Amino acid sequence: MKLQKRTYLLLSLVTVVLLLSIFSFKEKKEKQKPEEVAQRTFSLSENSRNKENEFSAKIESVDDITIYPETSGLLKQVLVKEGQEVKKGKVLARLENVNQRLAVKNAQIRLDSARIQLKKMQNNNKLSDKNSTLSRIIDTQKSNIKSLKNAYINTDLKAYTDDYNDDDVAPTISGNYHCEAEGEYIIDIYKSNTDSGASMRISGLETSRDSVSTEYPVPFGSCGLEIVFPKGFDRNKDWTIPVPNTRSSQYVSAKNNYNSAQAGKSLAVKQGTIAPEDISHQKKLISQSLLSLEVSQIALSKTYIKAPFNGLIYKKNIDAGRLVSPSVGIFDMSSPELELVSYLSISQSRDLVVGQEVDIHIEDVIYKGEISSIIKSSHDGSQNLKVSFTFTDEIELELIPGTVAKIVAKNIQNQLYIESDFVGFGYDGPFINCSNKSILIDIQDEDKDGYWKIKSNAIC
Repeated sequence: MKLQKRTYLLLSLVTVVLLLSIFSFKEKKEKQKPEEVAQRTFSLSENSRNKENEFSAKIESVDDITIYPETSGLLKQVLVKEGQEVKKGKVLARLENVNQRLAVKNAQIRLDSARIQLKKMQNNNKLSDKNSTLSRIIDTQKSNIKSLKNAYINTDLKAYTDDYNDDDVAPTISGNYHCEAEGEYIIDIYKSNTDSGASMRISGLETSRDSVSTEYPVPFGSCGLEIVFPKGFDRNKDWTIPVPNTRSSQYVSAKNNYNSAQAGKSLAVKQGTIAPEDISHQKKLISQSLLSLEVSQIALSKTYIKAPFNGLIYKKNIDAGRLVSPSVGIFDMSSPELELVSYLSISQSRDLVVGQEVDIHIEDVIYKGEISSIIKSSHDGSQNLKVSFTFTDEIELELIPGTVAKIVAKNIQNQLYIESDFVGFGYDGPFINCSNKSILIDIQDEDKDGYWKIKSNAIC
């Protein structure tokens, strides 16, 4: 029991000593004062040094791609050969996709139908067009009203005596009254010894004189009516012909039909007129149909595989007659423009900047160059950076795709190395002592040899 207690006390003591040592070290590192490093003055001449970064690069096409179809289908035609130079936009191959062709035709039919319907709707309301629906409706209504008015005016036309004695044999009225005015005709008979010698005087709706006839109808007035008297008619009576015949039992029915036709005209015109909102809706349908056609045409255009730039088709991967999909590469194509590039990891390219001078070693010859661009790349499926170089020297070398070069980048960012003993840590950050003067520095990294890497503008 005592042994266990002693062991526990010993372990506790060791732990306390370690904690105090760590705290003391931390305090020492974080709270060094400038005078504590006064005797460790940094000298640029003794500690600056150059660093070279070497890596390989290769000459390749600026654009070197595999061409994939944008849609699926049967590879109907291959229109180029391997080794053929092509211009941007040239059709390289054509796919056959029946569904997309059918979609374009159906969209075109819907668009044409919508346009025809809109034209009909717009023409429907044109009264200037005698063949428009509205013009035909109005003409039909006018004809119907005219017919019913004619029936109303001419229904059961008869002549009546002034004393309304229905026992008298009345003259017969025939013909068709075609004038607009309504009223009555008054027939006065002039006495004569014979029936054929009698005359009649017409007043009321019209004024005229005519001979009386018992053999054939005689026109009276100019509105289309005729009259023939029976033999032995009473010459001492005057006759009244009401137009329309309000005494007829058919008058009310004929008048109601006429009035209904007049009232129904405005309703028929309204029902036959295309409303502005309906025409506006039809225009929207046309816009939708046009959009559908454009979408289907775009889809159909994807069956034509075109060159994305001027270049060389250096490989054909698929022959005609095969079914292809967007995951199948049909051609490999490169542009004639070449560039010198290197694919580096982020750590390899950390110290590289655009415009930095480099030496380019090709076949034991050194050319001067510089970094022209640094961009992200998915070369070989990795997430490396693509570093491109340009020659600043005039070269007579013929650039050939695949040629490998060695790149040497010197004085990367003009960085320096300082031994860690020369660096102190104050409350304001790391510093060095230059001629008994403390200067804050910007530390970038610590390499494996224990040197601190700092920017050149941070030294004395």
